[in-house]
Amino acid sequence: RLTPFTHDVFGCFVCSIYVTDGVTDVMDRFNSGSLREFAISLYASNLALLTFGLSAWLAGALAWTVLPPRIRLFLSDYAVTIAVVATTLASYAFNDNISNQV
Repeated sequence: RLTPFTHDVFGCFVCSIYVTDGVTDVMDRFNSGSLREFAISLYASNLALLTFGLSAWLAGALAWTVLPPRIRLFLSDYAVTIAVVATTLASYAFNDNISNQV
């Protein structure tokens, strides 16, 4: 039988694996010696931080007083998905500019 505590512990375990893999991948990008690779790594790190910050901000949407409750519930429930889609679109929109300027 699964209790809520067991479910939360398993969820924390799975999330910690994703966080560890994500931080390791971002930090491994900085091992290259060229300035161009460093700039691309810095851009990727900023996108990772933007994804985390945007999802954390949207997760707190239920406490907002600005939007109707249904919209706040939607933003809170799909915070991570919205953040990933937004930063993916941003990466494609600005990727050519970053790669060509360095």
